[in-house]
Formats: sequence, structure tokens, C-alpha cells
Amino acid sequence: MVGGCRTAVPEGQMPWDEESVVASFASKVDSKSVVKGSSMRVDYGTPGVDSDEKLVQPAKGGKIVVVNGQR
Repeated sequence: MVGGCRTAVPEGQMPWDEESVVASFASKVDSKSVVKGSSMRVDYGTPGVDSDEKLVQPAKGGKIVVVNGQR
């Protein structure tokens, strides 16, 4: 899991032309690897341990994006 807000926003949806953190990381790992990131802002304000899905719930529409490694 690549921690951080908006780590998996699709290309063209951010104000710069770079690929997402998740896409960049996936291009560096083998095809047996799985890279996960968030398409939205992540809520880190909850106490305790939360699932990935619960972290994006407050964003109302956010999701965890899963990308397979590319090498």
C-alpha cells in the first residue's frame, strides 16, 4: 500500500502531467507484486487501526486502487 492522499489519481486529473505515485511505483516492481493507493483524500484522524476501505469512506466516493506490478 502506498500511503498518502491522492496517490492513485488517474493521469490527467491532477494539475500536473506526471503519472500517479501508484503507477510510478508499479512500473518498478515485478508482475507478482500488487500496489495499492487511494484515489481520494485519506482520513487519518480516526483512532486505532482502520481498513483501507474505511480510511477513504469520509471522502464519499474514494476508493482503493489496485495496480499490478509491470516488470
